[in-house]
Amino acid sequence: MKVRSVIDGRMAESSTYNVQSVSEILVYWSDGPDTDYMSNYEVFIEAEQWWMTFHEAFEGKHLINDNYNTHFFEPTTEEDRQRGYTL
Repeated sequence: MKVRSVIDGRMAESSTYNVQSVSEILVYWSDGPDTDYMSNYEVFIEAEQWWMTFHEAFEGKHLINDNYNTHFFEPTTEEDRQRGYTL
């Protein structure tokens, strides 16, 4: 998924949590990966064609987790969206 830094506006890719820490994601920049807090980024929601904070995206169920809580992504079915995670 596309993510954008709220600090400097740089864009990167991310879809994985840093499982060694709390509220951190793995951010894949063009020059290599890094970890950072989710609060420092906005995520682009393809279905809405809009940038949202992670808080807004999870609260509105525009993003959901896998059942291991290691990856996040947009729900593919309405059932997954209602449940808030995939099986």
